[in-house]
Amino acid sequence: MRPPTKEEFDQLREKTLAARESAYCPYSKFRVGACLLTTSGSFITGANVENASYPAGICAERTALVKAITEGHKDFVCIAVATDINPAASPCGICRQTMREFCDVGMPVYMFTPDGKISGRMICQSKQWNRAAWHELERTRLMGEHVGAFA
Repeated sequence: MRPPTKEEFDQLREKTLAARESAYCPYSKFRVGACLLTTSGSFITGANVENASYPAGICAERTALVKAITEGHKDFVCIAVATDINPAASPCGICRQTMREFCDVGMPVYMFTPDGKISGRMICQSKQWNRAAWHELERTRLMGEHVGAFA
């Protein structure tokens, strides 16, 4: 896994902040934008989209990941998230688990504050974000064994 180049990072920041402008959040007023950088150099953006049935909404990170996966992208350099709050917000538990499903351990997750400052977090911390789910996923992924409901 490689880090983003300076040019890629600058584009990532710009596209992440722009994606935040596309958020549909009439209930929470909490705008979030995300951008994935693929290993092929594509930028895939997403924004949060709320629904009156609150749990039916989707976060920006998952919007970007779903778009990327359905467009055939499977390998990622990093993901970035932008919100309107300071300090920078980190992805929710569902987004972290989704990233763990599709992204390499160690892939950087960048969080932008409203004024464009950045703080980094590595996705390898997903182990700590949800130990039980990570353990089952790693057993399946690394050992190739079937993990059943009563395993």
